[in-house]
Amino acid sequence: MSLRELRDVDPYPAYERMRAVGNVVWDAGMTAWLVLDHEVLHRALSHGWRPAPVVHYGPGLVRPLLGDRLAALAPQPTLELFQDVAWIVPISVIAGVLGLEDRDAATLGEAKAWLEAVLAWRHTYGEDPEILAAALTATRALEPALLDVVRARKDDPRDDTISALWAIGRQVAPDWDEQDVIDNAKFVFEGGSETTGLFLCNTVHRLLELDPAVRAAVVADRAGLAGFLEEVLRHTTVVHVRARRATRDVMLGGVEIRAGERVLAINAAANRDPDRWPDPARFDPTRPRLASHLAFNVGPRHCAGAHLARLEVGEAIRALFAAFPDLDGDPAAPAAEYLGFVSRAWRPLHLRHAIRAPAEARAAILAPGA
Repeated sequence: MSLRELRDVDPYPAYERMRAVGNVVWDAGMTAWLVLDHEVLHRALSHGWRPAPVVHYGPGLVRPLLGDRLAALAPQPTLELFQDVAWIVPISVIAGVLGLEDRDAATLGEAKAWLEAVLAWRHTYGEDPEILAAALTATRALEPALLDVVRARKDDPRDDTISALWAIGRQVAPDWDEQDVIDNAKFVFEGGSETTGLFLCNTVHRLLELDPAVRAAVVADRAGLAGFLEEVLRHTTVVHVRARRATRDVMLGGVEIRAGERVLAINAAANRDPDRWPDPARFDPTRPRLASHLAFNVGPRHCAGAHLARLEVGEAIRALFAAFPDLDGDPAAPAAEYLGFVSRAWRPLHLRHAIRAPAEARAAILAPGA
């Protein structure tokens, strides 16, 4: 079986069949080596964007955005999590983090369409020329939305990521210019939008599997919810595949990989490595060593926004159940499916709740201690 055959299906059983062959296996359909083992991939390296610099985004940015969004949904008895919440909140947060102020839903909707074109290219690894051309057009279309702020922050820095990109870039590259800032800002925009929204979908899906009383207890306990999020990241990983190409001949996991061959790190499979976690298919937020999962990649390629993503999803879960304490799955709607290829999530997630006044829902989200 090839990885190509696993689009829009649960891939974990296939990962285990592959692992029975070896921890590093050749996939003829993908013309790539698949790396399935945890210890081959994991190196405990730190990264720069730690919890302290992002914590203020919770009350200062994320919570007010959630208050506005969920208040708008309060008068209707049902919602679909991704379309109504999970796509727009993360992209709004990233716009705020970058320093793009007052972006309306229409502008963010355009940005979402551009990002979807880029992500479609990622799901084919550039092998479809039409999708590649559409992605190039889309990534160029995003530049005008960033250009004014990039130019304004060059000599007038503020407390935002575009200003930080100017400062950091000048330290490492004497010829750092506005195109470098734009390119890195686009990367942040893409990386901080889709995957965070899918992380939220997977978390809500797992919460809905719990008894309502247990679910409420998890949501109410910040430490308990934090552990729950880590197990979602390990057990139901969003980004399954990371692609690289060998620059020289190398031995990896007992297999010789030649220079030029493609290597696909299957981080989701590594996150269920039985040599690392006993009974890995079981969802258990009390597991030890959960922080060593590979959901955010590892080493120099570790996701710089990992802590922001955790903060956003934690805030979103608390906000959803503060606004709608009786939130549950909608039995009249189609069941969610595990969709995707490179990135995967349980979608669509149709939810129902008691109708509530918008002001009441917003106040519940923004209340001190919420």
